[in-house]
Amino acid sequence: MSAKPPALRTLPPTDEALELNIKRAHFAATLMKKCLSGILPSMNPLEYGWELGTDNKSLKPIMLPATIEIAPPKVLQATRCQCTTHCQTNRCSCYKARIPCSDYCYCTKTDTDTCENREHAVNAPKDSDNEDAEEEA
Repeated sequence: MSAKPPALRTLPPTDEALELNIKRAHFAATLMKKCLSGILPSMNPLEYGWELGTDNKSLKPIMLPATIEIAPPKVLQATRCQCTTHCQTNRCSCYKARIPCSDYCYCTKTDTDTCENREHAVNAPKDSDNEDAEEEA
């Protein structure tokens, strides 16, 4: 009987992620407190855990600094898919765990690199259990 590695989504957040979350909360609380006075503070949201969206008109939270790995390399190596296609069903172990495919996954090593599970896997819907049965067959 082999032990499965823990799902990445169950790992505790890092100190860096906590710091960014505290900065965002401080920014939001300060704005809310000052908005009733009509005098908004001159705070740059980019210094408080936010970055510009792709449209340069919206803000999106920075969940982790770019220099920090989401998990240690050994954990990422243990949680990787062996897919040769798009990684959009429960056949993909990463998609099923609701985590994005990483550079350690087989799908990123193929010539075509057709993986569509590189971002936003946390919001991915769960597919039927029938696909799980097909995967094990």
